[in-house]
Amino acid sequence: MIGRGYKLSGTLEAKMDISINSGTGGNEGIFTVEFDNGRKFHYTTAPGELSGLTYGERKLLLVGKCNLFFIRSILLVRWIRIIFRSDL
Repeated sequence: MIGRGYKLSGTLEAKMDISINSGTGGNEGIFTVEFDNGRKFHYTTAPGELSGLTYGERKLLLVGKCNLFFIRSILLVRWIRIIFRSDL
């Protein structure tokens, strides 16, 4: 996907489980965002839960973790992990 000042690319495998009133799933794969100035970062997405599909309040919760990483050189990698919890 090409946007204003950036390009998004990557491959993913979607994994999901759907029932009558809810669904859970996530993506396996790494996305890359590259900006026009040459900087880029990579990320993985967090899994999610969707409830209230047929009745009740519709909710989307992110659970698990996602990762962001920036590669400056072969010796310098910055890594950020964001953990989502559904029990709060």
